Amino acid sequence: MSTRILLVDDDKALLDALPEALQLRMNGIEIDTSETAIEALERIRDTDYDAIVSDIKMPGMDGLAPTLLITGHGEHDLAVQALRGGAYDFVQKPIDRDYFVASLERAIQLRRLDREVEQQRLALERHARVLEHVDDGVFLIDDGGVIRHWNPAAHAITGVPADQALERKAAETLPGWEVVAPLIPVASMPGPGSLEAKVVPLELDGRELWLSISGVTFSDGIVYAFRSLTEERALDELKGEFIATVSHELRTPLAAIYGSAQTLLREDVEFEESDKKRLLDVIAHESERLSRGSSPSARTESTSVRSHGTWSRRCAAALPHGRTSRSS
Repeated sequence: MSTRILLVDDDKALLDALPEALQLRMNGIEIDTSETAIEALERIRDTDYDAIVSDIKMPGMDGLAPTLLITGHGEHDLAVQALRGGAYDFVQKPIDRDYFVASLERAIQLRRLDREVEQQRLALERHARVLEHVDDGVFLIDDGGVIRHWNPAAHAITGVPADQALERKAAETLPGWEVVAPLIPVASMPGPGSLEAKVVPLELDGRELWLSISGVTFSDGIVYAFRSLTEERALDELKGEFIATVSHELRTPLAAIYGSAQTLLREDVEFEESDKKRLLDVIAHESERLSRGSSPSARTESTSVRSHGTWSRRCAAALPHGRTSRSS
């Protein structure tokens, strides 16, 4: 990409001679010229010039931001004022062309560096905006253990706002951090599936948080990304309690059904019809009770009734007419 230079001067002879001299001494340059500040401003709106060279006393020059100034004798104070306003250098007439070219090359290089810095700044701003809108909490801890970045999701998950997290030690913001930090996997470079996140507990303001978290190290510290598993963990605990409760409730009707059936199947006891009816009533009643529960859970718990093998003997012993042994 060629270097674009704009020369602004109302001296037409200078505008004819100077571009030719510059092209002889500098490679890969394109030079535009303007005799008025108004024309120069129009060009500047359309083109991002690498350097602008202007006469210091150019009428209407207030709207210009020249890189180099061309001054006459006795205009030193004006030149100093322009330098304070952002100009890179000034050259007095008659122009020393070698000095002018060297100064212009340095100014162009500085302009390129300024562009790179601006591009990096814009890229950082874009990255920051992206981090502001991700669902995962993201924070940066520098080598001194101080939090340097804390995105809105980190605030939403932990309840800690950015102004209470930034520029503070991580251990102050996140109680227990010194204990869990060594457990967190940290990769040397980002990549899909490079490391599996670790689930760790933290307690903030009396609330227990379970976080799935991992980190990536780079020159400025370690970037951590995390999401909350607190609700999932609480749901798992509720499921466990529910299953335990249902299992306990199901054991009794299953044991009663199993015991009654086993009693009826015994060959060493002779039952009256009324006794048989009572046992069948127990089976029917407990079956109806069991049908109002969870059938899959009942199946998983069915093996537990074997621990109630004495039920049939208890049933037989409890029946008023169930003590008569059958004849062989």
